[in-house]
Amino acid sequence: MKQPILEILSVAGGGAIGAVCRYLLTYWQGPTRLAWNSWAEWPWGTLSVNLIGCFLIGCFMSGNNPETIDRWRFVFVVGFIGSFTTFSALGWESWQGLQQGQWLASLVLIGLHIVIGLAMVHLGFLSGGYLSSHSFAKW
Repeated sequence: MKQPILEILSVAGGGAIGAVCRYLLTYWQGPTRLAWNSWAEWPWGTLSVNLIGCFLIGCFMSGNNPETIDRWRFVFVVGFIGSFTTFSALGWESWQGLQQGQWLASLVLIGLHIVIGLAMVHLGFLSGGYLSSHSFAKW
């Protein structure tokens, strides 16, 4: 399916701004560490952008004017929030399910994202360690 160039440019522009904002917020709050031993070392920047993204998508999508939502969706939701955080989409989808009375489905959705996300981090960590220990990965 062919995408209109204006939508593609809108996503790109919003994405560039969202990525820079994420970088600046996480940089301002300090470096993310691979491991933390206290609350002072917690990755507050990542938590902040995820929670801010959920708040922003909720604010935007709650608008009563569908024409405005449709006009700015590519720039703001897909571009800006999409590059600022991807957690906001999970928050929005889970909230929609809860609003519709789908408590179990929403909790399963949240659980799957967290559990599978952690499993994929672990798998990536193991894969990266394996590849870096073999000579074919050092070319």
